[in-house]
Amino acid sequence: MVIDDKINAPVFIFSAGWRSGSTLVQRLLCSSKKIIVWGESGGALSDFSNAFVRYQQMLGPGGQRFKYGYGGNGADQFQRYISASLGEDEWIACMNSDEDNIYRAIKTAINTIYRDPAVNNGFSRWGVKEVLADVQTATFLKMLYPEALFIFLVRHPFDCVSSIKQRKWMDLPPGRDPIEYFGGIWRDLAQEFRLCEFGLKIRYEDLVDRSSVIQQIRGYINIDNITDDFVNRSKVNWNSVDDSKLGFFERRRLKSIVAEEMQQWKY
Repeated sequence: MVIDDKINAPVFIFSAGWRSGSTLVQRLLCSSKKIIVWGESGGALSDFSNAFVRYQQMLGPGGQRFKYGYGGNGADQFQRYISASLGEDEWIACMNSDEDNIYRAIKTAINTIYRDPAVNNGFSRWGVKEVLADVQTATFLKMLYPEALFIFLVRHPFDCVSSIKQRKWMDLPPGRDPIEYFGGIWRDLAQEFRLCEFGLKIRYEDLVDRSSVIQQIRGYINIDNITDDFVNRSKVNWNSVDDSKLGFFERRRLKSIVAEEMQQWKY
């Protein structure tokens, strides 16, 4: 299978946590019938990114500090092992194959999971939407796919967490303070998205209120048959479990976590 990566540049939708409107953007793009945007991987894309970072550490120089610790000299150990007459006498605790091989293996896996099924089902474009992936993951994917496009989406954190409460998700994950957990995710991802040097950054509120944002998305991903009225006519059969709102103390606690980043996004 020969695929032009420039023509078939993947589109990645990253949102600052749950209930941010990422599925609306996913469906917006899919409405063109020219691209299939796969749903959330449960963090698997970030795991691919983390795996590569960990391999880089194990292969890297011992005196160099990496995200998870110091390098393991694995690349040098491998070279000494294959060149020594008695390789088993070498120190090979962190020996791994070269970084390019790991890079190709991970890209092959992602292509097999996402790109190939898209092409086999008649789509010329593909993408993935995620709700917890960070900029490290985006940067890794951009390394794998230099022509990849990224949409970074945020929504007012009070609306996100209120919607989470209405879905009765506040006990997830168990044992965690839900306001601190969900608020912290929003704050950290929103800040990373804002500071990222690539990608299209949009607010959910602007998406639903201004057709110009849809025009911006249409131009950015270069798909011309996405209609301006998609959001207004969009309907999904999934209702809230209840109509519970955030209480006074929940709002105050949430604001203490997200207030500074809210101002940066003009909320």
